[in-house]
Amino acid sequence: MHLSHHRHLHALVLVLACLAPRCPAYGNPAPIGSSGTSLLPFSLKTIPGVVIAEETLTIRDGAKSSLPSFVPGGNPMEVRAIEYRAVYRFQNRTSSARTIKVGFPIVTYIHRAGDSNGGLTSFDIRFGGKRIPHRELSRSTPSLYPKADLQDIADDLVAANLVSIVSEAPDFLDLRKLARSAADAERLLKASPKLSGAKIERIMKVLSETVFGEGDWAVGQQSLVWYTFDLELHKGLSEPLEVSYKSISSSAAEDSITYLLRTATYWNGPIGQLRIVFEPDKSFLSKGGRYDIHPKQTFEQVDSRFEYKAKNVVPKFDILIKRIKTEAQ
Repeated sequence: MHLSHHRHLHALVLVLACLAPRCPAYGNPAPIGSSGTSLLPFSLKTIPGVVIAEETLTIRDGAKSSLPSFVPGGNPMEVRAIEYRAVYRFQNRTSSARTIKVGFPIVTYIHRAGDSNGGLTSFDIRFGGKRIPHRELSRSTPSLYPKADLQDIADDLVAANLVSIVSEAPDFLDLRKLARSAADAERLLKASPKLSGAKIERIMKVLSETVFGEGDWAVGQQSLVWYTFDLELHKGLSEPLEVSYKSISSSAAEDSITYLLRTATYWNGPIGQLRIVFEPDKSFLSKGGRYDIHPKQTFEQVDSRFEYKAKNVVPKFDILIKRIKTEAQ
């Protein structure tokens, strides 16, 4: 989701919080929003002899999740969510069974106002129809910042080679060169031949608010989190691996859904058969809303859903789905 929509939901959270007795300290007890992400090898290295033979991904808008009540003993609040469900089949081309460690990486963080961002809910993994356990591995990564919060300066920083794109989460940038202090950041920016004075001024303004500031929308407490598990793959075609999870969405009528598909390049070779299905929120459509799906001309509308199909493909794009409200909404 975009930053403005995080703020929309955060404002709602603060209002609800203040309806509770004595208006407790601001804070959102559940994570708001996280991009959907592809399954990756935990080592971020290709696994020799193992390929994804089949992958079917379903993205459903209009699912439901819940936030804990702000009132002691109160009922949970039902909120809109995006549901991601992926079914994989692997081909083990080696001569024997092998166990591989895989997972879904995301970055979590807060704004100083108190809202928690990132994270997944209702995480469920089944292999061959049987539920298998997963672990959450987390480490502090204070130099990682969401591109959405960096606004229009993200591309300029990448072009100037002053930041790097986070391999596990390409919608985040690693600002370790710039995040030490405002003085260091300004010195490095001025030393770059790729940045004009006007761009440097704009970059420092955003950094002063997002990285070095003490205001409500300064970012902090960043962590890289892996939802990881082991798979035992026998020789040949595997049983289906089914993974599902939800991401709590903004309550705003107009926001975006993202899925990081390009990270699938960490697998050894192309995906044999890839199918992606987007199921719109019927309630949103019934009120005149519509969807704008990127990349353009990638998805074909089939009845009430949108589909993409390909064979022997290495995805070169991420998915961005914008919810467009009508003037009446």
